[in-house]
Amino acid sequence: MLFSLLLHLLLLYLLFLKADELLTMDAPAPIVAEEVEEQPPIPVVVPKETVQQVMHELREKRELQKQSAVGLKKREDEELRLAREAKEKEKRRLAELQRQREEELKRLKQEQKERERQLAELQKQREEAERKRKEEEERLRILEEQRIAAEKAAEEKRKEEEERQRILKEQRIAAEKAAEEKRKEEEEKERLRQLEEERLAAKLEAERKEEELKQKKLEEERIAAEKIEQEKKRKEEEKKKYAEAKRKQEIAARKKAEAAAAAARQKSKGKGSGSGSSRKAGGGGGKNYNKYIGPIKSKITRNWRRPLGSSSDLVVKMRLKLFPGGGIADVQVIKSSGNVAFDRSAADAVRLSDPLPVPKGKDFDAFRSFVLEFTPNRIR
Repeated sequence: MLFSLLLHLLLLYLLFLKADELLTMDAPAPIVAEEVEEQPPIPVVVPKETVQQVMHELREKRELQKQSAVGLKKREDEELRLAREAKEKEKRRLAELQRQREEELKRLKQEQKERERQLAELQKQREEAERKRKEEEERLRILEEQRIAAEKAAEEKRKEEEERQRILKEQRIAAEKAAEEKRKEEEEKERLRQLEEERLAAKLEAERKEEELKQKKLEEERIAAEKIEQEKKRKEEEKKKYAEAKRKQEIAARKKAEAAAAAARQKSKGKGSGSGSSRKAGGGGGKNYNKYIGPIKSKITRNWRRPLGSSSDLVVKMRLKLFPGGGIADVQVIKSSGNVAFDRSAADAVRLSDPLPVPKGKDFDAFRSFVLEFTPNRIR
């Protein structure tokens, strides 16, 4: 700015140099630029119109000086006036320039302060952004650590769950295997029990048949013995009758010689006192109870399906009422075993055995109502 100002002053000085030499009065002191504190140069633009106007006026004055020597003084005065006016004008311009410079300096200071403020604000924003960036990085780092920890925990939980499922599967397979083995064992026990029941039933049936054969043989032997005994008695009776008749004949012959009156009486007496004994034949009683109770128990045993796991000390006492022919009229529990399933299985076995093998006639009376005791091993 100072260089531009000095350049303009030098130009004006050269323009007015000739005019100053013609002036009789003291020329005005040259304008000396004040030393000012060195500031950053402020570009000042001199109005082109002002320079052109001054140059035009100077040319007119020089032209007038050439045309009229008479008006030299007047022109000199006019030029001096114009120079003074120009000086004043320049002074005002310089003052304006100084004012503009100060305002420009003030503006520059304000701009500098604003820039510094903006820089400070920018720095603050940068620092804030850096802080937020670091916070975000820290947050992301924590989130990443949490994610990794969560994934690790989830993986561990998954492995634990897989291990738990594996153990459960092994336990389930072991339990199923044990259950299958137990089922097979129970089936084998049941098969053996059924075989044993069938064996016992077959044995009982064989014993029953053997007993029937034995009883039949005994009955036949008894009948044969009775027949022999009856034949023997008949022969003895005939022998006695023959001996008695012979004795009577001898007596009759011996007494034949008695008197006729006595003969008639003797004859009458013989009719009245003729000995003849009559014997009653008694029928045998009912057949043996044990002959039929065995087959009854055997048939019920064949139809009895005992509950698995029944305790060997269970005992249920039942009263059976039958129709003639062995039909089941009623089954009553008169003393429970305390195990409902066991009691029910025994009652079902009786009903499944309908009809039961029973005798006919008077021997059936013993089976109209009788009591049986059921235990897991046998029927008493």
